[in-house]
Amino acid sequence: VDANGNPTNLKTLSLASQLQQAGKGINMVIAIIDQSSTAKAASVASAVDEICGGTTPLDDDQSEISGLSSLAPLQDRWRNEEESLSAASSGMDHYDTIKLIQRSKALLMLQMKREGMDGFAEVSTTDGKFFEAVWSAVIHTGLGPLSPNSILLSLPSFLTIEGSNNNNNASETNSLAHEQSRIKAENYLRTINGILNLGKAVILFKSSPSYPQNGDIIPDRGTIDIWWIVHDGGLLLLLPFLLSKHAVWFGSGGDGKRKKNRLRRKTVGAKLRLFAVTTSPRENAEKLQKAVTEHLERVRIQADVIVVEDLARTDIAQYMRDEASVDDIPSRDMMASSRDQTLKDKMRISRPSNPVASLRKDGISTSHMTLGEVFSSDCYEDGPSNFTHSGDGIQTATVLNEMVRRESHDANLVVTNLPFIQKDHDSEEYFKFLYTVCEGIDNVMLVRGSGAEVITAYA
Repeated sequence: VDANGNPTNLKTLSLASQLQQAGKGINMVIAIIDQSSTAKAASVASAVDEICGGTTPLDDDQSEISGLSSLAPLQDRWRNEEESLSAASSGMDHYDTIKLIQRSKALLMLQMKREGMDGFAEVSTTDGKFFEAVWSAVIHTGLGPLSPNSILLSLPSFLTIEGSNNNNNASETNSLAHEQSRIKAENYLRTINGILNLGKAVILFKSSPSYPQNGDIIPDRGTIDIWWIVHDGGLLLLLPFLLSKHAVWFGSGGDGKRKKNRLRRKTVGAKLRLFAVTTSPRENAEKLQKAVTEHLERVRIQADVIVVEDLARTDIAQYMRDEASVDDIPSRDMMASSRDQTLKDKMRISRPSNPVASLRKDGISTSHMTLGEVFSSDCYEDGPSNFTHSGDGIQTATVLNEMVRRESHDANLVVTNLPFIQKDHDSEEYFKFLYTVCEGIDNVMLVRGSGAEVITAYA
């Protein structure tokens, strides 16, 4: 919600509703009104007006220096104004704040009803640190086993920095806007990282007006593309599969009306396309495609499998997983030898081997393993494994973006891994990477599992 309590990013509610109805879960919609950002915005706006208007008083010594503004006194004044505004901001003991919360909650529940969403809604305010308010809401929402295991957030836009301008005042204004964007990006990154540390899965959703709401009709069948880079325990597969079963994605008949129930049972929902991304030149595309296809058959997910090799010589894996966990992953030769011995010991079992289940049985998590590492005994060719990656983070993100835009230009939704937040990760660089990956793509769902999610063939 915005500072006035009006619901925003309504497409996020549409996605949550569709996942809830298809997965038979419960939605808990939490909205936090950030009153501290309102105070800061008012403070900055006042300071910017004074800068642009040229009304800032200068000391005698400072007035002798032509072309320079007194930045230090301005910063001190902004800080004082911010403190006074924060002190005057309303808390829960103020009637106006309670009315704002009640109004916002009523609007939120109305939108939930329009989306056919079952669940609960709560609205709160904070004049402190926004990320701490979100963490508190995540911790205290629910009751026992009904506590949320996945947190869906909208992907905001922070780094809206204008180009350089010869005008000094405009340059200072842009500098202030950039600093505010940097602070917001840092707080949002801390919000995401804290939720992950609480053992929750995180889903970031970039939406556009083209994303279907409940009640919309997608011509023919909807298409959901999955760009699978890191295995991540399987949540990346489960979410689009559940979404594809929602009625919105079944399409319409020739008359433009939604297909009848008897026809719906014969369809498989939205069309799923899985793009298996190679992260090493040693990975054999044909063998990887076969291994992933067999895995999908075991978990009973119907999808077309396409192997993408263009990212094999980039650092894409480095940005999608915890590099510190790579040392804990057994070598490919060890895993291949272990699976070969396991196959010899279980020759009498008729069903095909399951690399994912074998790894879990050995106590090995697949959360930070690439597809090649998970299916290593099936898709790695003999040859040197050491090679030099080319490019930096933005170049890698650009290559991924170009591939997605080329292959998934007709998709209604693209689902891929949420880049891992490394220790001491710069927030500005992180979101620039995200924005580069998502640039020119209407609807993107970025998924990062908690490591506890498991897809089995027995559900």
